[in-house]
Amino acid sequence: VPGLLNALEDKNFAVRRSVVDALGQLGSAEAVPGLLNALEDKNFAVRRSVVDALGQLGSAEAVPGLLNALEDQDPDVRWRAAEAL
Repeated sequence: VPGLLNALEDKNFAVRRSVVDALGQLGSAEAVPGLLNALEDKNFAVRRSVVDALGQLGSAEAVPGLLNALEDQDPDVRWRAAEAL
């Protein structure tokens, strides 16, 4: 998980999105803080994946970030955040 969290800073959005997907699939609560930070990613596809991953993890720690995502500029991010909650 720590190596994947470091890759959330990669310049390539496709790498960041793949990392987020992997973190969600791993199911480790250790990923939640890094994923919450990734909700600020400039790329909407990454943010979409982040809310999906946080929903998969099901951590109460993710709730404030998901609530903030309900106000994202991208409607799909908002919809996915509502679904994750």
